Amino acid sequence: MRNATEGLNLLANTIEFNPVDLIVTSDIEHNSNLLPWQLLEKKKKIRRLIIPTNPDTTFNLDKYKERMSPDVKLVSMLYTSNLTGVTFPIEDIIQIAHENKAWVCVDAAQAALARPIDVQKLDIDFMVASIHKMWGPTGIGILYGKKELLDELPQFLAGGGTVEDITYGSAKISPLPDKFEAGLQDYAGAIGAGAAVDYIREVGQKNILEHIQELNVYATSRLSEICGVEFIGPQDARLRSGISNLWIEGIPVADASRILNESENIMARYGKHCLHSWYNSHKKADSIRFSFGAYNTFEEIDVMVRSLQNILKFFRQ
Repeated sequence: MRNATEGLNLLANTIEFNPVDLIVTSDIEHNSNLLPWQLLEKKKKIRRLIIPTNPDTTFNLDKYKERMSPDVKLVSMLYTSNLTGVTFPIEDIIQIAHENKAWVCVDAAQAALARPIDVQKLDIDFMVASIHKMWGPTGIGILYGKKELLDELPQFLAGGGTVEDITYGSAKISPLPDKFEAGLQDYAGAIGAGAAVDYIREVGQKNILEHIQELNVYATSRLSEICGVEFIGPQDARLRSGISNLWIEGIPVADASRILNESENIMARYGKHCLHSWYNSHKKADSIRFSFGAYNTFEEIDVMVRSLQNILKFFRQ
């Protein structure tokens, strides 16, 4: 897989669905976990059910329980949100899905760096992740699946390396994983991915999570000093992992992001963050998002806040 997006598209296009099947997602899924199912629905191959989150974007387990039924074929749900950093109760989500005989695909793109994921203990059916979110190279990702489920999926690419034997009219398909690995593979990317995973283990996922949470607590406190700041998500910064996504009254977020990037080397992203559906449904303007990493410092947050205060003075003159 090149990334989590490709893994989700593969599942959407290889799992055998019926028009009565329900696919369940939340209302804060990344576009990568929205568009593949939306396209299938438009082709009338599935139905979709979207579980609304709470006002602070935490998962509403009660609504999820109420709306689950034997018609649900697959629950495709994020683990940690790129919108607010909220982490869903994935263990409960999986248990309830399995009680209703549904499969679960976990989008772990935002979680795999800082949260240990035991796919067997959690009983995950499918999982996707992107290595570039894990300090590794771009263009390579992860699609995990239980062996018996992957065995059932048809090939999505055919070619060299995927067959044990072939004639002009028939082919004996290779077993996993060769079945899905047509052509020359990204060996350089795989080696880079392995090095990234080794480094994450050396640093320690617990240490990474604790550091980004501490940075976010500090950043939330400092940013709250600025008049007109509104955070998206829980007020408790520790529930937002390493993300502070916000609006600042009186500051155009595009200008603020550009000034921070160009004058202070503080990288900030503005826009709808691949979650246009959530912003549009709530009639919300573009926001500015700060995503803290294990390499960031408290001093950088001070620079960020000081620069925002100066920007604010300029636009509020």
